[in-house]
Amino acid sequence: MSIIKKTPEQLAAEVLAAGKDLRKERTKRKVTPTERRTGWTAGITDEEVTLRGCTLLAWLIEAANERGLQLKEMAEAIGVTYGYIHQLRTGIKPIPGLSEKVIDGCAKFLGVPRLAILVAADIVRVDDFYLEPDSLSVYLEPALHLMQRDPEWGAFVHPSVFRAEPKVQHLLILLYEEATNRKLIPTKVNLQGLLDALGEEVPETTANDAPVPPKDRLN
Repeated sequence: MSIIKKTPEQLAAEVLAAGKDLRKERTKRKVTPTERRTGWTAGITDEEVTLRGCTLLAWLIEAANERGLQLKEMAEAIGVTYGYIHQLRTGIKPIPGLSEKVIDGCAKFLGVPRLAILVAADIVRVDDFYLEPDSLSVYLEPALHLMQRDPEWGAFVHPSVFRAEPKVQHLLILLYEEATNRKLIPTKVNLQGLLDALGEEVPETTANDAPVPPKDRLN
């Protein structure tokens, strides 16, 4: 059997041709948004949970995760830089210190009113929505005890709820009120009424405006 000898030039041409053919046959698979995500979109860290205003941070990350956006893309959508978001996450920049521009950007990114951003960033406290000073904290524990005595819902009220943060307790009470159509905590400030009353004289408080004690309201 005779061996066909090929010149170095011929061998090089065959190798080059084979390489080109292989590259042409290779098909590119589209990368889905889920595969483009990086680890940060899994949620906020234990350290970030301790930051004041971390609710907004978690909200933004969850929205970005749903859309398959990376951190830099989320920052651009809000109107800030990657470094700015990093400083919020590390506590270098306090979340409650957001500028009006950033608040507007967060509101547009999440598709919610600016007021929701103010609450999530802990700029406006939930207590600020109530007419009686510090009334919310006074009503939380009695409301939880009433929920615990409820024959239908009491089985779901774990004892650890009484040691939870006030914001968590308040959320559970609001959900209970929505499910049962009962009111366990004082009526919140009517925001629309406040807006309508801007520029008008605030009426004086009378005796009839006094808050109802917790034990009477919860019975």
